[in-house]
Amino acid sequence: MIETGRREISDVATRLRIARHLGLPAHALRISDPDDADFTAMLQFGESTIRLAAIARQSGHGAEAVNELWPLVTRLGSRVADGHVERDVMLLLAHARAELGVSLGHVLPEERLVSAARWTGRALWLAEHLHDQDLLAFTLRVHGNELRKVERHTAAVARLRR
Repeated sequence: MIETGRREISDVATRLRIARHLGLPAHALRISDPDDADFTAMLQFGESTIRLAAIARQSGHGAEAVNELWPLVTRLGSRVADGHVERDVMLLLAHARAELGVSLGHVLPEERLVSAARWTGRALWLAEHLHDQDLLAFTLRVHGNELRKVERHTAAVARLRR
């Protein structure tokens, strides 16, 4: 019933038990395991992952940057969806989403660039609510640039002026 969508399980403990029984990482079912050593390590090395992805993108390896950032964003997003909204997790998620959007802007074909703008927009929304001025400035700049690429010039100029 779960597989066919006739039954939805929203209880985190049940979903975690199913993931363990199936041998799946918890984040595959959009949950985070607080005892997950991999998750703890990801938090410790998240900023390094983001910096390395930015270096890869700047070196012309945008696809590799996306491949590094996607699991980080997915797992952080799963943790937030579970209700774990620690400030350090939220800051890391905002930064990772912004960098993912920029990286997608380098690898997606022109007709799909709006996806990159959406990711940087999600980062901007978080940055505005976290009241971190450096992060806000960064996300305004990258979101404005992605909006410019999809020819939403008025919105891009508004972000860049801010």
